[in-house]
Amino acid sequence: MSLVFEHSRSRGAARLVLLALADVASDDGQVTAYKRSQSVLARKANVSPESVRRALAELIALGEVELLVRGGGRRRSDYRLIVGPQPGSPQDE
Repeated sequence: MSLVFEHSRSRGAARLVLLALADVASDDGQVTAYKRSQSVLARKANVSPESVRRALAELIALGEVELLVRGGGRRRSDYRLIVGPQPGSPQDE
C-alpha cells in the first residue's frame, strides 16, 4: 500500500478504490476474483458501486491498474496493480 501513497497519481474515490485493491493484492500486484466484486470494493472504500466502476475506469486510464479478466454477471474481474517508481526515475536506479 505504501507504493500507492508514494507513487499513485489517483485522487478521491479512485485512490480509495486503489488502496482497497492494494490491501488485498498479492506481492506481485495481482488481485484475483475471490471476494473482489465491485460491491465488496465499494464497502471497503466506503463509496457507491457506481463510484467503484468510475474509479476503476480512471485507474485503468492512468495506467495504474490493468484489467486481466473482465467479469460479468456472477463472474468477477481480475486486476493487476501497476503502481511504483517509473523506469528511469531516481528511485528506480
